[in-house]
Amino acid sequence: MAERAPHILQRWADASARFADDNSKMRDVRGYLGVESFGVNAFEAHEGELLVVPHDELGEGEQQEELYLVVEGRARFVCDGETVELRPGELLHARPGVR
Repeated sequence: MAERAPHILQRWADASARFADDNSKMRDVRGYLGVESFGVNAFEAHEGELLVVPHDELGEGEQQEELYLVVEGRARFVCDGETVELRPGELLHARPGVR
């Protein structure tokens, strides 16, 4: 992840610090597997806790697509103001620029 722009790394560090008191977890699957062409992470949180830090991919070359898969439990996402609820086995594809 070191090749990412410093402002992106700082944004995630700041957001992570705000939610440090909950049980949320993120695992760098990309780094563990040595994947270089796309990012892969695993997120885990207890019911009602923030799972993914609210963000968009509009900043300085960060126009990425994101794909979320719910493995267990349920997850609620708000994409550009629209609420999407996912159950195990369901996917959410967020195009570049979606907040």
